[in-house]
Amino acid sequence: MESSIIEQYDRLRYNIGKGFTITFTLYYGFYIYSSNFQIENRILKIAVIILALATWIIWTIYLIKFIRLGKMLKHNDEVNDALNNELIQHYRLKSAFVGLVATMISIGVLLGITSFVQIPGKLVCEILLYVIVSSPLIAFLMYNKN
Repeated sequence: MESSIIEQYDRLRYNIGKGFTITFTLYYGFYIYSSNFQIENRILKIAVIILALATWIIWTIYLIKFIRLGKMLKHNDEVNDALNNELIQHYRLKSAFVGLVATMISIGVLLGITSFVQIPGKLVCEILLYVIVSSPLIAFLMYNKN
């Protein structure tokens, strides 16, 4: 297989991953903010809702692109093997470790905060879900820079 095709797929995977990560992070951040905090200003409230909806739509498009790319690579063993080499597997493991450490730190910080201030359980769960999903995605993009 030509290396240029592999490089194109690698760039495509990186760009889709970057878009997926950015839009998920923005969407879920807007969601947490709008669902847990009262926004008094009507214009700001509408803006946050519109931004959350827009980023959710864009995130869904990136999710579909990511799934389609996975299906395309599944049928081409040579490109799939080239793109999922030992280095990428190493980056995935390191990213999972970053996600674990970020989650443990977040749990510690939230537990410390709850010693002084009462935080709703729903907000704690949403923050932890945000950290659990976002931190490995961001770490993988940082490790896999081109």
